[in-house]
Amino acid sequence: MLGAKWYFFVVTDRRLLWFRASMWTQRPKGQMEADPRSQVQVHDVDVDNVIWSKFRVQRSTGKDVRVNVHRIWRDEVQALMPALAGQPAQPGQPGAQLPPLPPAQPGQFQA
Repeated sequence: MLGAKWYFFVVTDRRLLWFRASMWTQRPKGQMEADPRSQVQVHDVDVDNVIWSKFRVQRSTGKDVRVNVHRIWRDEVQALMPALAGQPAQPGQPGAQLPPLPPAQPGQFQA
C-alpha cells in the first residue's frame, strides 16, 4: 500500500487526465499527465469483484498501468468504462447524460 501510486481520473470528450492524489489526505496534488482518449486502450476489465474492481490502461506512451478501485467507487468505474471505450452511457445507467436545462427566463436565477 505504501509503494502504490494514488490517482484521480477525469474523462473529458478529448482526454483522460491523471491527477496525483495523497494517500493520507485523499486530495489531489496536481495534474500529472493527460492522454488523448483516442490513444488510450482499456483491457482486462473486472468491475464485479467483491472488494476491488480492476482494469488495465494502455497509455499513449505505451506504458501499461494496472488500476485497482475500491468497491465504494464501483458506480463511477462502470460509468468510466464506456466513456473510455468511446461509447455514450445508456439512459438510466451510471454516467448517463442529464437532459439539458430549459432556458432561463429574464431575471430568473438558474443553477
